[in-house]
Amino acid sequence: MQDLARHIEHTCLRPDATAADIERLCAEARQHHFDAVCVNGCRVELARHCLEDTEVQVATVVGFPLGAADADAKRYETEAAIDAGAQEIDVVLNVGRLKDGEPQLVLRELRDVVEAA
Repeated sequence: MQDLARHIEHTCLRPDATAADIERLCAEARQHHFDAVCVNGCRVELARHCLEDTEVQVATVVGFPLGAADADAKRYETEAAIDAGAQEIDVVLNVGRLKDGEPQLVLRELRDVVEAA
């Protein structure tokens, strides 16, 4: 069972998540030996603190939930998350730009996020 747990990313991305919600999420991840927790950017620092001295990683999502944010905003979100202690960055793809036939813009945006990370 623990082998399976190391593949689970325990997530709380609710906009109304409280500090207590994040602390509970981290405690559960620690208890079950999950691979990571995924939290909103404003909660990365708290999650990192809760998970000090554990193998559980902290992840966050940039461009969440729609992916339609400006590429510069996603880059900034990434930089801020890394500075706060995020060890993994998930990014929401700009589907509208992709549907417009602008894959180079989408690729550039993804490169910017990778470079920022």
